[in-house]
Amino acid sequence: MEVGFAVVSVRTTGLSVDSDRIIEIAVVTTDPRGRPGSEWTTVLDPDLSADAPRFPDLAGELSRLLAGRVIAGHQAAIGQRFLAAEFRRAQVEMPAVPILCTCDASRIHLPGLARRRLRDCYPAVGAGPLAEARAAAGLLRSFLAGPVHRQLPALAAAVRWPDIPSSRVKPRRRVIATEPAARGVLAALLDDLPLGDTLSSDLPVTAGSYLELVAQVTEDGALGEHTVEGLAEHGRAVGLSRDDLAELHRGFVPALARAAVVAGATTGPVQQALVAAAEALGVPTGGVKAILAEAGGDLSTTFGGGFRPLPHDWAYGEPLRAGQAVAFTGGEPYRRSRLELAAELAGLRVVNSVAARTAVLVSGHSRPRSTKGLAAQRAGIRIVTPKVFEQLAAHVQPAGPARTAVPAATVRAWANAHGHIVGPRGRLPRHVHEAFRAAHGRE
Repeated sequence: MEVGFAVVSVRTTGLSVDSDRIIEIAVVTTDPRGRPGSEWTTVLDPDLSADAPRFPDLAGELSRLLAGRVIAGHQAAIGQRFLAAEFRRAQVEMPAVPILCTCDASRIHLPGLARRRLRDCYPAVGAGPLAEARAAAGLLRSFLAGPVHRQLPALAAAVRWPDIPSSRVKPRRRVIATEPAARGVLAALLDDLPLGDTLSSDLPVTAGSYLELVAQVTEDGALGEHTVEGLAEHGRAVGLSRDDLAELHRGFVPALARAAVVAGATTGPVQQALVAAAEALGVPTGGVKAILAEAGGDLSTTFGGGFRPLPHDWAYGEPLRAGQAVAFTGGEPYRRSRLELAAELAGLRVVNSVAARTAVLVSGHSRPRSTKGLAAQRAGIRIVTPKVFEQLAAHVQPAGPARTAVPAATVRAWANAHGHIVGPRGRLPRHVHEAFRAAHGRE
């Protein structure tokens, strides 16, 4: 029995293992250090409506590929859950095997990414399960360059797989290339949305990959009732409670709405899609509508008008600088949503947890007893009142010479020409400045 990793990518009819099925699967095997071995792929026909094999026909061959190996892949938990369900339908109990999700692992190995789709982590990915499995295998190999994850193959080698008879049915490869997935109304806003900023530090590690899955479904415009039920089913399966899911959704949709306002992209279809996303994910629509109502209003004028010099009688200590992270705790929901939007219009990052690099925590209490408040006090992070924060946000200073060396009009024109959504006025989002500097080789 060979040991190592089996990088699995599946195409399914949906996200619910109870009612949806695998219709295409690809497996790329590697040795324990991630060096590639064999490739195996097939389309499947669960309904016997086309000339393709069924899962039970290939269960024996597939089990021999997986035996002794760690199941890996981007969103590996989905692949593992669907495989277990298909084996169960074939009257075989798939053993519990170690899995390694490259989406979750990317937070360790690629900490600076805004999004963590496979194409964000490994840009040279093609379309279809086999191309995705190859890309995930390449990503896995880079992650295995260090000692992290090296113990997993030994654990997988100790797992006993059932002996499943082979069939004479052969795998069948896809004849027609997979078409790129359609993009929904909110897709452009999601391209650079820093999902990690919406995660709180006390959520399970699987929260990041779950939220990425929510973003991908939203990006595809596929937040229907069945899909949302599948998301909830998957979230519970990977250890997220009902409260965890609600917290993730409450962070995700308002962040997307704020991004729309900051980018000047609050068209009618975008607003309708945001409200629909809130309804689908169980997020109160009132808060989302309140954020959208601020588009072009006094907040944009006050906080989105460019850098202002500090007044001569400035009395609020060290000013905030563009790109710094700020967190909020407590407070009346409507006022807090306005402050969060003001922060983003001013070029700051709104984060949902307190870490060493958080610039300030905004709270109505000088010594808040919330999780964020206690973390800020332990780390010595400045805690300011909402009134003080309004002054800080109104006078955010440049992060450094590199951010002011190029006129905003130049950056705005470049962004519009390269697919970034930016409004005709107001401060440009941090990710647009970063993309401009990366494209022009600026430090």
